[in-house]
Amino acid sequence: MPVTATLLLVSTLAGGQGWTIVASYPVPEGASGLAFDGTSLYCGIYGVDGGNVYEIDRQNGSFSLAFVGAHEDAFGLTFDGAFLWTTDHPGGSSTPAVAMKLDWNGNVIGSVNLPDHYMSGIAWDDGAIWTSRYYPDPGHLYRTDLGGEVLVEFDGPDDQPWDLAMHGDTLWIADYWGDRLYQLDAATGAVLDDHASEGVDPAGIVWDGTHLWYVDNGTNYDFDILYKVDLEGGGTPAIDIPDAAHDFGNTTIGTTATWDININNTGNATLTISQVDVTNVDISCTTSLPMSIAAGQSGHLGIDYAPSSFGAIQAQALVHSNDPVQGVAVLEIAGHGIHAGPALSIEDDGHFFANVRMGASTSWRIDIANHGDQPLTVKGVESDHAAFVVDVGVQTPLVLGTLQTASIPMWFTPTETVNTFATVALHTTDPTSPAIVTLGGNAVDQDWFIGA
Repeated sequence: MPVTATLLLVSTLAGGQGWTIVASYPVPEGASGLAFDGTSLYCGIYGVDGGNVYEIDRQNGSFSLAFVGAHEDAFGLTFDGAFLWTTDHPGGSSTPAVAMKLDWNGNVIGSVNLPDHYMSGIAWDDGAIWTSRYYPDPGHLYRTDLGGEVLVEFDGPDDQPWDLAMHGDTLWIADYWGDRLYQLDAATGAVLDDHASEGVDPAGIVWDGTHLWYVDNGTNYDFDILYKVDLEGGGTPAIDIPDAAHDFGNTTIGTTATWDININNTGNATLTISQVDVTNVDISCTTSLPMSIAAGQSGHLGIDYAPSSFGAIQAQALVHSNDPVQGVAVLEIAGHGIHAGPALSIEDDGHFFANVRMGASTSWRIDIANHGDQPLTVKGVESDHAAFVVDVGVQTPLVLGTLQTASIPMWFTPTETVNTFATVALHTTDPTSPAIVTLGGNAVDQDWFIGA
């Protein structure tokens, strides 16, 4: 066996990049323990619904509930050629943990008492089982027969061995707190290889004969991530966009603003940006694609904003790459299209004062804004009817910067009950000035009782 382990190590280190993540899939939150039955993968759960065991399709990562077992939580999971095994540690700290053999309905059909209470991972090894202790430190590994007799034991390389997997005559460990995957010589415990996990808290690992699979918490609290690893591949590209959000701010219609995005390849293989999809017609990618970025290098992606109409935008650009973990990176984009020059906007260009008491006065506000890229000056406001007057507090000239707003109160004091109308002209520096607001109103003339 040491020959097989040594060949694997040399190939990984000298024959190319080695460790290569070739695919990743979302799996249930709390996924813990991985097993392979020759066709499908299986994972257990640590936490809520800890008895659930899921079957996972290796081709696309889809999963379904296989059964609910009698165990409280699945720390580790393994397959003996016919059935799945997991570990459980009921009772107090002086009670040995057990390795539990489960049928395909989740019933316990066999068990082995283990050497310690705080046991986690499990791996089937030719009629024997490997299990790991995660407390007290350091982590400790045992190979026992099915009667519980310890055949081999040694300390692990880290403090929190969570799940185990056999790979030829080597043993893989997913270490939960160490955020690492270790490959050991199963005879001596010597570390042959180790790799950081992509996310935090790796909790399951298994070898399927071609690829190594492991699961960790990823970066999303709604699901965990399952990774497919080629141990002798060409390396894994990794996209990193330090600043993935940008606000173009106020941009004049008919002009173009550009965002130059720095993209880092933090992996060890060439990163290829194949496509950029945008969710707004005024946003476009100006970089010729596909674009390649060598391992450890950076590239630049250009995003243009050319507003065709007034208004704010909230958009996304989806950057597609060959990063197997984050295949699509999301860029968050904001901006606001504005008109050239000063541009008066009136929220409502008409109002009718209905049934105002004769002799009373009531007001309504003309709400205005400057939608242009130059200051707007309101030089004067004129009404052509004496019943409609501008509030005495309005001082002109009134200057509004871009997107600034103001309200101009207009008072109606009726002198007769018939409908009365007026035209109010706003004289501004907007080239289309003056702007017209139409006002109307009528009055009610009657005796009112006190308190009415």
